[in-house]
Order: sequence, then C-alpha cells, then structure tokens
Amino acid sequence: KYTKPSPAIRSRMSLPAGESVFSLKRLMLVDGKPLGILHSYIPARFNLSLDEDYSKSLYRILEKNGIRLKEADQTIEASMSNREQTRLMGHKTPFSTLVIRRLAYSVNGVVVEYVKGVYHGDRYRYTCRLTRL
Repeated sequence: KYTKPSPAIRSRMSLPAGESVFSLKRLMLVDGKPLGILHSYIPARFNLSLDEDYSKSLYRILEKNGIRLKEADQTIEASMSNREQTRLMGHKTPFSTLVIRRLAYSVNGVVVEYVKGVYHGDRYRYTCRLTRL
C-alpha cells in the first residue's frame, strides 16, 4: 500500500516532506516455516504496482521496472521478538531474533529501499568475508 512514512523512516531515507512510500510487509517462509518478517519502504516516485506478485524477489521486480541497485548499507543486531513478531512467526513466547536494517541505493546513488527484517535467531545465518586492505 502507499502511505505517508513515519518521521523516523522519512529521515532514514532522506525523503522530501510530503513524499509517500510504498510499504510492503512480507512473511518469509522456508520449508513452510516462518524464517523472517521483512518490512520494505520504497519511495512512491518509483511507481510500483499494487497488482505485482510481491511473494517473489523484490529486487527482481525493481529491476523489471528499470530500477537498478548498486549497493546497500546494512546493520545487523541481536534482539528479542515483540508481540506481533512472536505471533506472526508462530510462537507463544518471545524468542531471539536477528534484526537487519538496510538502505539500498540505485546505480545513481538514490535511495531505493529501506527495509527492516526480523529473522528467527536460530534459523538465520549471516556470513561475510573480511579483507584486510
């Protein structure tokens, strides 16, 4: 749905006053079990269709619409699930999570997406290579 972003989201995305965002919340499943919840915000100027099948890769949909991504800044931190996340992930009590926050940029350096992802802490692994310069 298209909506007005919160002041915090507007600030993170450096959006001009009055610009709406396309807000997309998805439950990620692996082998039929919830792995994570992704809440993406995309500036309205990119004109994403409400009729698109967003169960598929969001980045492929963006590319199909001529929006090419180049890089992203991402943070990952440990947390505990809140009431809504606990319910959506099929638990009765809070559980450990990994929370990602990512700003994705186009090849022109324009913010295309801000996403907050909450992943099941014992089912998600993050691997990176560190290179000494």
